[in-house]
Amino acid sequence: MRFLLPTLLLTLLFITCKGYAQRANFIRVYDLDGEKLYKGYITEADENFLHLKRGGMNYSVPYNAIGHIKGYRSFGHYAGGGAGYAALAGVGAGLVIFSQSMNDTSGIGGAVGAGMAAVTPVVFALAGYIGGLVIYATKKKISYDVNGNKTQWDYFRNVYYGTTEDATTVENEINNGLLSPDTNGI
Repeated sequence: MRFLLPTLLLTLLFITCKGYAQRANFIRVYDLDGEKLYKGYITEADENFLHLKRGGMNYSVPYNAIGHIKGYRSFGHYAGGGAGYAALAGVGAGLVIFSQSMNDTSGIGGAVGAGMAAVTPVVFALAGYIGGLVIYATKKKISYDVNGNKTQWDYFRNVYYGTTEDATTVENEINNGLLSPDTNGI
């Protein structure tokens, strides 16, 4: 029982760290009609194509076919993933609690241990869900409207490669319609 709280806190820390330690920019690419074309990690954005990789497959999308680029994952990804990882950790902790309680010779320890073993994954899953909620709320949600326009495509490339850093430039680009207003930072 005394290991439950440290285990819960370490699980929550692991989930939070995993959410922030993604290796590359995961994006979703939508066509001019708003239908999802591809999703994956950006490998390169050259003059005319956006190159993505996902699951061992490489994709190249011409800029004039891109309507919108969404640069963040949905809420369900973080909350569901956090709850799932934490529930698995909770099952492990529950099994440890149950096996320790079976050593009690009075008989009541086994019942309490079984109850704790059943509740632990639920508590851990709730903590993981809250951790996923925190990650989703604090991550940048950036999206770009390209609409097959070369100027907007070049702006996306400049932001991606870090050549556009000035806050007034970003504000001007939002006002000119090159950057979607659902951005909370670059």
